[in-house]
Amino acid sequence: MTPMKDITNDSLEIRTPVWLRVFAWFAVAWAFVLIWWGAAVTTRDVGLAVPDWPFSFGKVNPEGWWNIPALQLEHGHRLVASGLGMVVVFLFGFHWFRLDALRGRGGAAVAELFGILVLLALNVYGVQRLTDFLQQRKGFVGQDMLEEAAALASDVNLWSVWIAVTWGAVFVWLFWSWSKRGWSRLVKLGSLALVLVVVQAELGGLRVVLISDIYAIIHGVLGQAFFCLLLLIAMLSRPTSLMLRDRALGGVRVLSVLLVGSVLMQLIFGATVRHTQRISLEATDILTTGGTWLPDWSNPGLTMIFCHKIGAIFALCVAVVFAIKARGAKAAGSRGLGGHSAWILGLFAMQIALGVSVLFFHDDVKVAFWITQLHVVNGLGILAASVAAAIRSWRAVGVVATV
Repeated sequence: MTPMKDITNDSLEIRTPVWLRVFAWFAVAWAFVLIWWGAAVTTRDVGLAVPDWPFSFGKVNPEGWWNIPALQLEHGHRLVASGLGMVVVFLFGFHWFRLDALRGRGGAAVAELFGILVLLALNVYGVQRLTDFLQQRKGFVGQDMLEEAAALASDVNLWSVWIAVTWGAVFVWLFWSWSKRGWSRLVKLGSLALVLVVVQAELGGLRVVLISDIYAIIHGVLGQAFFCLLLLIAMLSRPTSLMLRDRALGGVRVLSVLLVGSVLMQLIFGATVRHTQRISLEATDILTTGGTWLPDWSNPGLTMIFCHKIGAIFALCVAVVFAIKARGAKAAGSRGLGGHSAWILGLFAMQIALGVSVLFFHDDVKVAFWITQLHVVNGLGILAASVAAAIRSWRAVGVVATV
């Protein structure tokens, strides 16, 4: 019999207990709520309703925030994000502790996880201090107080080094743990989720304090990528679920990766349009862009809207080819890639209808809000379904049969 300390990655994942699988899907559901809430913050353009970070007006929970609509969205978004951070800590910790217990290593992981959390907390503190000084320097420069701005250079450098050192220590720990410790895939992915949830929080803080659209775009796109990471963890928690018994064709696998990439690029275009044209769109015509088939390339807003439209067409074409190819791979049972790809096409059809509706109802604030929210959430659904299809394609086993 194989000693418990020699248990392999796959054997651990196959025996993941039901309660831990349910908790993984709970994390996915929580992330979905967080993305919807964040989308509402952008749609209502209240991302700057709270000027500081990580606190809100210097408090963990400012008094009366629930009675102010802008604070309901922005501060509520922060609370939901903090909750997801705790969920991710527990998700990673459960998988890690379980691995150590099965290998007979005791509870050393508890102390180590605590140390990593302290290190991440110190990093967040460093980012807070750095953004404070950057904000002060920006104010001095705006008032032509150049000497005062220059005097803050040493503080900016100090906290920049602080952040670099703490992140460096975290990434060294992450690289060493992935490569040398024999962690299962679920533990590795959980550790990555832990790091990314902190990165995502700091990007949100930088977006607020530095009033940066670039950080806002990265924050929005990374949030959806993080959702897919949690989806991957949930799916791998039960390797026998959502899997084909027939080996997917190489073409299906390549197309699945291309589909995910095209959808992700389309989301980047969409996030750029949302964060740079929050007040009003540069163009609201459906087939043309700014009244012409090709936009004025010197206008970044029109160019991005045009790219968003072309990106949608390209991603849809990839999805159609993927669906045709997937239906040629025979899967045992009724849960094959063919049916999965049909759902993806259905989501694409809904997304196009929602996109056209956004343009058509852009003058009706209330209607436009809900249509835009559904457009964002449905886009997330397309990305998630595409990632799930890719996971199923690459994890398929057996012999392929084609028609």
